[in-house]
Amino acid sequence: MTIHSDWVTACSTALVDRLTNRVSLIHVLEHVQVPRLPSVVPAFHIVALWHNTVDMAVDGRLRIEVEEQSGESSSVLSEETITFAGRISHRTICIVHAMTVLRPGAYRIVARLQVPGADGWIEGASHPFQVQVAQAPHESAQA
Repeated sequence: MTIHSDWVTACSTALVDRLTNRVSLIHVLEHVQVPRLPSVVPAFHIVALWHNTVDMAVDGRLRIEVEEQSGESSSVLSEETITFAGRISHRTICIVHAMTVLRPGAYRIVARLQVPGADGWIEGASHPFQVQVAQAPHESAQA
């Protein structure tokens, strides 16, 4: 495979410096607490880094999905077609304005790739996170 996803992560805010093109990830998403289920997770950013490993131009379709680890559901959050002109990198930043979660448990943000002539999508990098229902103050365990 000539195109790879080096990494993908989710955070509350991704800031890109206009002078250096460096990205800062603020409050990386690891645990999401919701008051009840179903619930809406407020806006967050997904950042993925892709690169081409050959010196020739390569076309590809890039996709960002969120899925439950249980495999019960998956949602496409972003999809784009890109031409890599040689050995270059490409950063995808997807702003998710709201995401509904129905169940607590493990979720993953997944970067997938499809190249011309290939069947289906190939999984690249993934970022796991947990959704938990917050306990009411009177329900918290006492030591």
